[in-house]
Amino acid sequence: MELVEIETGKRGELKDFLYKYWPDTLEIIRGGLKGILRAEQNPKLFADSCLPVTTVILTFDEGIKSIYVFSTDNVKTALILDSFIQSDTIFVGTEELLKQVNLEKVLPKCHITKPFFRYIYKVEADTASVQEVTRSVPGGYKADSIHSSDIEFVISMWTPAATSDKMKYRMRNYITNGSTAAVYDTKVQPNQLVSWIVSSEIGILFHLYTLEEHRGKGLGSIVVEGITQKLLVKGITPVSYIFADNAASSIIFTKCGYEKEGSSLVRLVPDKVI
Repeated sequence: MELVEIETGKRGELKDFLYKYWPDTLEIIRGGLKGILRAEQNPKLFADSCLPVTTVILTFDEGIKSIYVFSTDNVKTALILDSFIQSDTIFVGTEELLKQVNLEKVLPKCHITKPFFRYIYKVEADTASVQEVTRSVPGGYKADSIHSSDIEFVISMWTPAATSDKMKYRMRNYITNGSTAAVYDTKVQPNQLVSWIVSSEIGILFHLYTLEEHRGKGLGSIVVEGITQKLLVKGITPVSYIFADNAASSIIFTKCGYEKEGSSLVRLVPDKVI
């Protein structure tokens, strides 16, 4: 089995195959076909050198190299992943595929995250509540984006960045090049950032957080609705990764019009990255 890089002009030939397996190929479609990623992120798309296509891989750089893999033949795909999975690479794929990879040989020093699911915003849902978000903010608060002066604070509150400069860089990239939504407490001067969420450039949502003393007021839902609207205006349907055991986030996103779709996923994270 051999994979070859698919040049930009020929990527449309994979369209039917990828859309057939939507939403499990969502990230590959956005990053590999739709041209959302910037040139400096060096997006590359790989697929089988001959028909039938069973494996498609997207790689790109966000300070940390990311790999998204889709396969209809996990055993065959696992045999070639050793040339893609490296000590500075985060792999995203199904748990079933990863079970076929000989990690002791390929990447002995790593950890696998808990399973998580995609929650995809349903565009056909009534978006009135999203459009009215600024009118639903409680008194003493205002909806906004993350201010540049608060970027380092937001990064400091993201658990994966606690011990990793690469993860800090990744979150900083999301904030500066993706989209953000935030709520500020206007009862103090200067106004204090108390709730926020961040999106990658391909519309994956990260780091939903509300300061503990401001919880229970619906601020989490407000920032989710706010960033949803911002991405929809850009023509991007937002997606959130939610761990299977995270009931609180599941409730918030479901209430905001998101639905769980596709297979469960895991991340393979090298120890070097964290």
